[in-house]
Amino acid sequence: MNAFKASLKKYPLMTNVGTAWVIMSVGDGVAQQLEKKPTIDMKRNLVASSWNSLIVAPAFFYWFGFLDRRYPKVVLNQILKKVIINQAVVTLPLNAGFLLFTYTFEKLWNRQTPNKNEIMAKLNLDLNSLIGSSLMFWLPVNTMNFVFVPPQYRVLPTIFASLVWATYLSLVGHRPTKET
Repeated sequence: MNAFKASLKKYPLMTNVGTAWVIMSVGDGVAQQLEKKPTIDMKRNLVASSWNSLIVAPAFFYWFGFLDRRYPKVVLNQILKKVIINQAVVTLPLNAGFLLFTYTFEKLWNRQTPNKNEIMAKLNLDLNSLIGSSLMFWLPVNTMNFVFVPPQYRVLPTIFASLVWATYLSLVGHRPTKET
């Protein structure tokens, strides 16, 4: 743990990115086991892990920093503002982004052309329930995060809570639609 803290202090962004990669890789691996896959689909796992490490971790690293500068006090009204603003800003783009990113890059990796009708069917099928589930999961996580966790460590609880979320997100993101 001391080496991790030292890495976080010396290389905060890269430590968060690497941790996010591992968490999503494990989360997708768990999802694939729950789906009773005979072997882990490494392409799928790589795409999902890329999303979490290349998009989500850096975005939250800078986003949480902005929120902490804008609302620096740990008082109820500022915590509520941070949590509500966070959910209002990130819920739709991150959930839709995951569905679009994984669909597109998995298709491209398999030398297939992404199909607009397929992705629209996926968004129509899953996005609304995914947003609702996201709010129910992340509102309490982020509230506790902003109340109890020092700013320099805020991305980490998000990443670790992401293990549960990543498993769920991967299950939803890879659930077939009627058209696939």
